[in-house]
Amino acid sequence: MTIFWLAAAVMAIIAAGFVLLPLWLPALAGADRTKINVALYKEKRQALEEQLRRGEIDGTLFQTLDEEAQRDLLKDAEQSEAALPTSSKTSQLPLLLVALATPCLALVIYADWGFSRGAITDHALATSLKTTPPDAPSYKQLVRTLAARVADMPNPTDGNFLLASAYIHLGEHERAAAIYAELTQAFPKDPSLAALYAETLFIAEGKRLTPAVKA
Repeated sequence: MTIFWLAAAVMAIIAAGFVLLPLWLPALAGADRTKINVALYKEKRQALEEQLRRGEIDGTLFQTLDEEAQRDLLKDAEQSEAALPTSSKTSQLPLLLVALATPCLALVIYADWGFSRGAITDHALATSLKTTPPDAPSYKQLVRTLAARVADMPNPTDGNFLLASAYIHLGEHERAAAIYAELTQAFPKDPSLAALYAETLFIAEGKRLTPAVKA
């Protein structure tokens, strides 16, 4: 229980920081977002390089997916720069009050007082999936737990992305492709998602350019 409250307190402080940091240090906030986007791009490129090394994708598909990731990085950078405020004419008092109220509200939400949505548990599950090797015996159990959680989520988009990635790590590309198929229907104009779906389906189809892959 002590660990729970320590975790809740830390998350409350972090939540308050997200309110205050963009207010006090807008330039730093923009720089942090850029660093996160760059880190995500590097992680995706490493995954593509690993797939290329294992022969799961060819050089042409690797280059296409890498260029798509670079375009997304530039697009995110432009959006982050455009989002930075150029002036601050409104009073900072309302935002300061929000920042002070955020820790109290966070404790209510994360405490098990009837409002809990399992956010802390879900966060711990996601962290465990990222830190546990896919070949570890416990990894499959974590994936089964995640699948059960996603089935109960009213808006499972983020959970589905994580679940599809976990299935890929397990080599279950058919299940991952089925999830990406649903996501592409929800986000038909997302080229990165479409490319990821095509790549996963290509592997699931035995690395053959079937009509489904070409579509």
